[in-house]
Amino acid sequence: MSFKLFCLWAFVLIGRPQDLFIILQPLRPALALTAIVPSLAFLNTHGSGLSNLFKMYGVKRYLLFYFVMILGIPFAYHRKVAFDFIFLTYLINILFFLVFLLEVNSIKRLKTVFFIICLSAFLYSFFGLAKGSFSQGRFFIYGAMFDPNDIAYVLLSLLPLCIFYVVHNEGLLKKVLAIAAIGASIVLIFLTGSRAGIIGLITLFLLILFTKLGRIKWFYKIAFLIIFFTLYFLYEDKINVERYMTLTEIESDYNISDEFGRMQIWKRAYQLITENPLTGVGANCFPMALGYLRQELFLIPEWQAAHNSYIQIITETGLIGFILFFALIASSLKSFLHVKNLKTTTKEGAELKTIGGLLYLGFIVHLITAFFLSQGYSIFFTLFFAFSAVLNNLSLNMEEGLKVENENYKRSYKPI
Repeated sequence: MSFKLFCLWAFVLIGRPQDLFIILQPLRPALALTAIVPSLAFLNTHGSGLSNLFKMYGVKRYLLFYFVMILGIPFAYHRKVAFDFIFLTYLINILFFLVFLLEVNSIKRLKTVFFIICLSAFLYSFFGLAKGSFSQGRFFIYGAMFDPNDIAYVLLSLLPLCIFYVVHNEGLLKKVLAIAAIGASIVLIFLTGSRAGIIGLITLFLLILFTKLGRIKWFYKIAFLIIFFTLYFLYEDKINVERYMTLTEIESDYNISDEFGRMQIWKRAYQLITENPLTGVGANCFPMALGYLRQELFLIPEWQAAHNSYIQIITETGLIGFILFFALIASSLKSFLHVKNLKTTTKEGAELKTIGGLLYLGFIVHLITAFFLSQGYSIFFTLFFAFSAVLNNLSLNMEEGLKVENENYKRSYKPI
């Protein structure tokens, strides 16, 4: 029961059906499930699961990152803003991470979560295309949660994981859903006009074609190639090609030359970092800190986002927070790569290796698109951190099982 509720909670947090179905919004499904699911999960462990939880890969590091955020509250540019964000918003990420590790304790459950991811990608992409509309040459989907840049980031984080249901036989319905989600996601990313999105999509395309990540056979690679270009030519008249072409003339882009462009924001961020190296300016306080800094410099006190997840984290949490955040990223990549290269010939082992490769692939693309957006605290970073901890635990159990089997075989083997 608790795992089923967790899956529903994950779908609400990641797929956000409440943005599409307005009738759900008065029910506050995210808030209600956040109150119910962690409580139920922690009660079901009877204490034993919690003690093992803190021994799992990356848990202490992630909680320490959160603790550093808390320590920065007294030094924040606005203590109430930092406090509210840390305890009313980001606490959901922490709870989701811990419950994920408690509930996803088998490959079967891991595949179920992958299906939730696939379903979320389908919801965003298919219904996004059906319900969205163009504005100033860019495509906006339903709801107010994500702008075109954000939706490209979300889809690029989810799309690679859908490939699992294409390359593994888990039923016709799941395969059709995955193919529909991949195709609709590619189209929607094209239409968003997000330059970070197109960089991420091309990177994903090249990694699928020229690497062995995800253990994708050439048949599927060629199919992906055909789908990619077919969809591009079908929707070419609706794609803002001129916007994408500005990437070849980056020196004249407003982000380079304009006072309010990204380069100026990042230069001001460097000054904020040097002035607050240990504690940072406080979680969720970057726009305010930038506005005050501009005022001190006798410039228009414009409050702007960091437009870079890594600059956002180092500016708001300080050097210690950034080191922990970077360590979480590095350890997650290491975990995915380790699982992808497991030495096993079992069916479950092959599935786990594919999942490891796809998560490695997806996380690389996620990290690239996050470079251009203020998504350092997003649920998708937390999702990949949780996946890495679970995969590491499952792979250790599998390796230990294989070791025991080999030892038992050696003991029972009697040479003639």
